[in-house]
Amino acid sequence: MHKLKSFSIFSYMIAGILLLVSCKKDRLKDGESILIGNWKWLYTQRTHGWCSGEAFYEVLTPESTNNDYEVSFVERGKISFFKNAKRQGKYRIQFEYFSKLSESSFVFQMKLNNDTTKIVEGNVYNDTLNIKYPYIEEDPNCENYLNFFVKE
Repeated sequence: MHKLKSFSIFSYMIAGILLLVSCKKDRLKDGESILIGNWKWLYTQRTHGWCSGEAFYEVLTPESTNNDYEVSFVERGKISFFKNAKRQGKYRIQFEYFSKLSESSFVFQMKLNNDTTKIVEGNVYNDTLNIKYPYIEEDPNCENYLNFFVKE
């Protein structure tokens, strides 16, 4: 009887481990592997006031903002955001889509930690990454930010 009870507990432990391991995780493989690495911020195109009909456009740079930003992707399907070399957040990636446009160009949208309010969308081409983050479908402040990064 004792052996049967031990076997039952062991079976539950194995089932629990398998359940944890089988959760949906997106590893960066195939075309997605183009994202793996560190990406240094070059500039941001900011447009605001567009919903009032008087759009204002400016370019933000490390020099104009006195800030450096970096995005890092690892093969295990994680992304980290850095500001002035300090990590601002680390998230698990879940792709909504990752589509090939050409041999070395892709467009994508991903959720961070499976949170529909934390969406990153953009495109990647060789050593250039463009992302909208945070991505807001309808911005009440009438602002758009398109961020440009280069692979280090």
